[in-house]
Order: sequence, then C-alpha cells, then structure tokens
Amino acid sequence: MKAGLINDENMPLFEGFLSPWISEHRGNGEPMEFIGLTDEETAVGALAVSFLFGNPEIISIYVAPEYRNRGGGSLLLKTVEQIAKDEELYLTAAFTIPGDEGRELARFFASHGYNRVVEWPKIFRFSLLELSETLRDLPYSSDMVEKIVSLSSLTNIQLRDYSSRAYQKGLPTPQGGFQSTNVDRGLSMISLKENDQVNGYIIIEKTGNASISVPAFYQKIIGGRTGIYLMKAAFQEAAKHFTPKTEILTYCISPSSVHLIKHFVPNAENESYLYQKLF
Repeated sequence: MKAGLINDENMPLFEGFLSPWISEHRGNGEPMEFIGLTDEETAVGALAVSFLFGNPEIISIYVAPEYRNRGGGSLLLKTVEQIAKDEELYLTAAFTIPGDEGRELARFFASHGYNRVVEWPKIFRFSLLELSETLRDLPYSSDMVEKIVSLSSLTNIQLRDYSSRAYQKGLPTPQGGFQSTNVDRGLSMISLKENDQVNGYIIIEKTGNASISVPAFYQKIIGGRTGIYLMKAAFQEAAKHFTPKTEILTYCISPSSVHLIKHFVPNAENESYLYQKLF
C-alpha cells in the first residue's frame, strides 16, 4: 500500500472514505490537506487534516475494513506526521465516534504515541427515551419572560446574524454556523428576550436514522432555567419524529452544561476524544 497527497484530479476516487461534512469545510475555504491510501490502483482509505487554527488537526481518517490491521492507517498517520515535523508543529486528532469504533480509534492513536487531552469537552451519549422521561413532567415557568422558537421560524439573515454574534463572543457554534445544511432547523431552538436578544440556544443535527447530535448548547445565565426550557422544547419536538431508542450525542463545553446533562441523564456515557502529539 502507498499513501500520498490527494489533488483535485484524483479527489473523486477518495471522497467515499472522507466524512460527509468534509465538502462543507472545503466549500467554506477552510485550509486543508488530504492524504489518500491506495493498493495498486485501488483507493482504500483517506485522511483529512485541517489547518484552520494553524496547527494540523486530523478531522477524518478511514481505511476500508478489509484493509485494516495491515499498516494502512499507520501509513496515513506517518504521512501527515511528516508534515507536522517539517513545520515543527503539534498534531491533534479530534473525533466523536460512539461505541466500539470510537474506542478502537482511540486505542489506535494511543498506540502511535498520542496522548489524550483530558480537558477536551465532554460528549455524552444517551437515548431520547431517557431524556424525554425526565423532561416530560417539568412545567414551563408561569413568569417566563423569554420566548422559545425554532430556527425554522427565523430568516436566513437572522440566522446569519445570531451565528456571527455567537462566533464573535466565542460561544459554542456548529460547524458551518446556524445556517449549516446539517442543522435541523425544526428541532433546533433559540431563546429570545426583549429586543430579540439571545438568552440561549440548542442546536440539533441529524446524524442518521438512529441518532441525532447536539453540537452547540448555550444558556446566558449559568444555573438558570433557560437550558431546561430549551431542552424540553427541542426534545419534545424530536420525540414526534424519532423513535424512543434514538441516540443523542451532546457536546458539553462548560461545567454548567455537564452538570445539567448529568443531572437529567445520570447514566449518560462520555464519548469524547482528543489526542495530541508534539514534534
């Protein structure tokens, strides 16, 4: 097997080995490099590395199952490591793959000398049924001064404005912003106060028939009830469209959001991984 840089001409051969949202990153002009793995003339794997924040970050790596445990993944990794060495940078790998596949990938990076960064935001996995049962009996406050609306009720201009403000303030935002094609506008909710000031939001993305993810969750007042209102509205709507066994992946980037999830779903499993290697 051989590994080498992918160019525009041979990209079609490797697109099936890259995460579906990679094309959106490319469309937004994100600085990236792609490395392809071949066996003779057959494409059997690929790796994508982003340079969005200066240092290279592996955001997608995949080898066809029949070619695993044969050194292909290591060859992809060695190629991108050489890029990091040449530029005297550090290399990270971030992924949120649930279950056995995520744990297998974590072992792969650990075996190649990568250290897990424990400060990485926690990503909890639980079922829609577990959360719905907890939220079902929680009433809305009678003196509630905010309105909870879905993103589908907002214009593209409003979405772009709210997304830009969140990004400028360093608040959690999904890849591609609130207007991303991955965002489910009907399920995603935003809390607005007077003069349409944002009090919080919960963004939901569809990741498949059996799972959805929450890539961004924010409430302005720590310890307030806005987060509860948003969760109740969003997941009550989700329950109309998904089965109770649907899995939810929630990204928690602050102690308050971790506390909120652990309070409502104490058995939620942490599924977050960030590995780093210095050169």
